[in-house]
Amino acid sequence: MAVLLEGSKAITDALAAAIDERAATTSELASIAKAYVGTHALDIVDDCVQITGGIGVTWEHDIHLYNRRAAVNRAVFGTPEDHKQKLLVEVAALDEVPA
Repeated sequence: MAVLLEGSKAITDALAAAIDERAATTSELASIAKAYVGTHALDIVDDCVQITGGIGVTWEHDIHLYNRRAAVNRAVFGTPEDHKQKLLVEVAALDEVPA
């Protein structure tokens, strides 16, 4: 969980820096971040529920709110599969450019 969380932090920090610098790679980094975080966020939250002994699915703990937020964000901002497909199309377009 720590490795996935640190990876999520690293890619979102890189995206924030690219946005601040108005870098040309911002769109690609956004798709990479959405694909990575979207893939692993629900796994991390589900593992947190397991670690707490299941109390995370009750109203006494806030983990269920994070689970719902991760699921809604994934639906609203595109699934990881959507973003991976977008990146594949962009990479394929780079290969088609004549040298």
